[in-house]
Amino acid sequence: MTNKKINLVILFSLVCFIFSCEETIDWEVEQSDARLVVEARFTTETIRHQVKLTQTADYFSNEQPPVVEGAVVTINDGEQEISFVEEENGIYRMADAMAGVVGKTYTLHIKLASPIGDETDFSASSTITKVLEIDEINVYKET
Repeated sequence: MTNKKINLVILFSLVCFIFSCEETIDWEVEQSDARLVVEARFTTETIRHQVKLTQTADYFSNEQPPVVEGAVVTINDGEQEISFVEEENGIYRMADAMAGVVGKTYTLHIKLASPIGDETDFSASSTITKVLEIDEINVYKET
């Protein structure tokens, strides 16, 4: 056999192998209770920080996750409490621009108008830490 014939036999075998095995697999994903999803970032930038509230959605859903409306969202630094205003569906922003302070601990409080997973009150705390300054970066090329 010539090389051309061998190559054709290999190609034909490969094509038959690739297209002959086709099996549909149906995944069974258990349904779970809805949970609150909080997308938020509070930094040392002087901006109107925002919090986006949604619920979890089914794994195979092609729809956008449901937004959470009518919540009371606040952030507290131990000295003052700042309220967020719902400006869009599920998007809450501070009324005025504000910057976080390095070393302070901030607590985000969320009180929902209707329960998600039997809960209406959520909170989380975090401390803003100092970002290390990069004073030098070196790149070495090995030969």
